[in-house]
Amino acid sequence: MKPVFSIILLVLTLGSAAQELNIGFNTGTDISGGRTGILLVGPTFEYIPDAAKFSINTAATYWNSNDQSTLIFPVYIKVFFGDKFRIGPTAGGFVKANSHYGWLLGINIDYSLMNKIRVFANSEFFNEYWKLDTPEKYTDIGNVGTFTIRLGVKYNILQ
Repeated sequence: MKPVFSIILLVLTLGSAAQELNIGFNTGTDISGGRTGILLVGPTFEYIPDAAKFSINTAATYWNSNDQSTLIFPVYIKVFFGDKFRIGPTAGGFVKANSHYGWLLGINIDYSLMNKIRVFANSEFFNEYWKLDTPEKYTDIGNVGTFTIRLGVKYNILQ
């Protein structure tokens, strides 16, 4: 019960100083060469402070591919230009449930259908790192880059 109460309290606190507090859903895929059958799904949360041209976002994502499934927990800042039609870059970091971590860069486009509902598309580059177990004294770091594309819808709970 405490986690539920904490989340409700956090939403109410952030909402009191927000111009927009968007909650939604997104789905997408990995568009990197040579990979198939990868599905990304998850909720989207966007917090826009009053009179700001940036937002703080997270989109906890279930990543399902042919050889692995994991959760991704990104946090990123989006700078946007426009009002009804918004476009802008994103930058941030992420951790995965499998102990991988890294940074992400991307571009986001969204369009307001009504005052409360926005549809969006984004493409992101995830640069992922992880520790490799080696018998030597020094730990090696593995690295891979992944391009994703996502589509989704958000609902502004403050208007």
